[in-house]
Amino acid sequence: MTETNRIEFKLKLTDTLEKEVVAFLNYENGGIIYIGINSDGKAVGVENYDEIQLKIKDRLRHNIEPSCLGLYDVIIEEKEQKNIIKIIVASGNETPYYVKKYGMFSKGYSHPVNRQLMRIYKDLEMVEHLGSGMNRILSFYKKKDFELNDVYLRVIFFSNTKEITTTQETTQETTQETTQETSRVPSTKEKILHYLREDPLNTRESLAKKTGVSANAIKQHLTQLKESNIIQRVGSTKSGYWKVLENE
Repeated sequence: MTETNRIEFKLKLTDTLEKEVVAFLNYENGGIIYIGINSDGKAVGVENYDEIQLKIKDRLRHNIEPSCLGLYDVIIEEKEQKNIIKIIVASGNETPYYVKKYGMFSKGYSHPVNRQLMRIYKDLEMVEHLGSGMNRILSFYKKKDFELNDVYLRVIFFSNTKEITTTQETTQETTQETTQETSRVPSTKEKILHYLREDPLNTRESLAKKTGVSANAIKQHLTQLKESNIIQRVGSTKSGYWKVLENE
C-alpha cells in the first residue's frame, strides 16, 4: 500500500488532522487517513489506540464546520501485527468544509451569513471567490458611495463615462450582441449538451471532469436543462442515459 491523492499516512496523531480531514471532505472522492504508518507504508503501531480513537472522533465532531457527522468512520485495524487507526472520510455535500477555529476563509475574506445560498451561487459559477465581494468593491469605491441606516444599506455604483460610447452604430451592435448572447444557452450548458450528444451515457462525474466544473454544478445545469425540455433522462439513474431533445 502506498500514499495517493486519496490515501495518507501519519506516524502519529498531530494538530493538523482536522485540516487533512477537511481536504478529503471537500474532495469529490473523499479519502483515507492511516495513523501509525510511516511514509514508507510500514506499520509502526499506535499506543493507547482506544484513547486516540476517542480523541479523533471528538475533534472531528467539534472542530469542523459544517457538521461532518456521518461522513467519517474511525476504525482500529491490525497491520503487520501492530494496531493502527484508519479514518475513512467521505465526500461531503455541504462544501466548503473548514476548520472552525480558522474560519471559512483566510486572507481576510468575509464570512457569508447564508451558507446554503452561498453554495448555490458557487455551484452555479456566479461568484469568482466566495466572500471576496465586499473587499473588491471597497478597493474601487469610496465611503461616500455607501448609504447606511437602520433599515438598509444602499451602494451607488458609478460607471466610468469615459469608456461609454454613444454612437448609434455602437448601440445597435451592442443590442444585437446582447440579444444573441441572452438567447443562447450558457457556455457550460453548451458543453454539457455537446458531450451528451457524443455519449448519452455520460455521468455527472464524467461531465464535471470534461467541463471543468464541480459535480454539484453539473447537477444544477442538468436539472435546468430538463426543466427547459432540452434533455430527458431515459431509464433509471444508474442504468439509463441522456437524450437531447433540442438542437442548439
